[in-house]
Amino acid sequence: MSTQGDGASEYFRSDGVRIQHNPYTAEMELKYGKPGATDAEGFDPYRDSVGPGIYGGLVVRDENGDPVIGKQYQGHNPVPGPVYAGGGYSRMTRALGDVKAVEKLLDEYPELVK
Repeated sequence: MSTQGDGASEYFRSDGVRIQHNPYTAEMELKYGKPGATDAEGFDPYRDSVGPGIYGGLVVRDENGDPVIGKQYQGHNPVPGPVYAGGGYSRMTRALGDVKAVEKLLDEYPELVK
């Protein structure tokens, strides 16, 4: 965190990227929890990061295998989107960054291409 001359504070992630919101408001604490006590599967306003409930997580699927669209995890986005199933990141999300792991997944589960 740094302070500007006008008394306003700026907040930065550990990688130096500026956080566009004040993570220390009462509203943030009420919605997401106190620093160090946020839901690891959701939004952490203090680190400006998201977990698998927001991006890259397993989703609920209907009888046809299609993602169920509805209320998003933690109400983070008011627009309906894929419903988080719990259980962490998807196999593909975990494989990203490792070309061989992605190739292996696609060989085993070609339907992941859709």
